[in-house]
Amino acid sequence: MKRKTKAEVILEFLRGNSGLATAAQLSALDISGGHIDALLKSGIIVKAARGVYMLPDSFEDEFVNLQARLRKGVFFCETALYLHGLTDRTPDVFRMAFPLSYNTSKIDANVLPTRMKIDLYERGKTMVTSPSGHDVVVYDIEKTLCDILRPVNHVGVNEISHAFNLYARSRARKLNKLSEYAVKLHVEARLRSYLEVLV
Repeated sequence: MKRKTKAEVILEFLRGNSGLATAAQLSALDISGGHIDALLKSGIIVKAARGVYMLPDSFEDEFVNLQARLRKGVFFCETALYLHGLTDRTPDVFRMAFPLSYNTSKIDANVLPTRMKIDLYERGKTMVTSPSGHDVVVYDIEKTLCDILRPVNHVGVNEISHAFNLYARSRARKLNKLSEYAVKLHVEARLRSYLEVLV
């Protein structure tokens, strides 16, 4: 049986991964930087961002690019609302949460970072599909709704109301989980003022 070339291995991985690969993923496949450079020079792959590579005909996904560069980042607040379909506003700035110990001083200009204590940072992480079909890490809907209620996050009243109205029509809503998050995030009083749209 003929052994696959490094180029064939990379292309096979990219085709099975929606046309995208990170440097870490390629390294796990025993692909060296030299092999990547050769494919870049030949135009077989292109660099989407630092440490992110794609097929030339793949649609660039900024959500995936950001998570590849900021691996501890979790999409948060208005950006999470967008990914969950609870707002129609496309993010012009991406909000991401990071552990409290994470150095956010060199984060991309189009990212608004929030640092959290580790228990809040870990709580409610889930995966959703980005608009171009890639899995990204985001907080679940109930945590996101409680996050937008926190005054420190500066989310507008109209956007909060719109999100809660859409959530109220969802068959997948989990009011017990929403209440648990509200207690943990100290937004019980604010949540009560929005719960009337849920009953």
